[in-house]
Amino acid sequence: MTVSSSLSAFVEPALVGERLVPVLARRVAAALAARAEGRTAELREGVVVPDAVWG
Repeated sequence: MTVSSSLSAFVEPALVGERLVPVLARRVAAALAARAEGRTAELREGVVVPDAVWG
């Protein structure tokens, strides 16, 4: 399969909302923020749960 040079497998984080439905865009944004901060993130109904405890 040939990929056009105008297409990319990666998208700038600020442009994610233009490519995904809102619920997925929120998840990706939360994941990127958590990764940058060296932590995990839990979302419930598309909202980040502060200080979520796993277990």
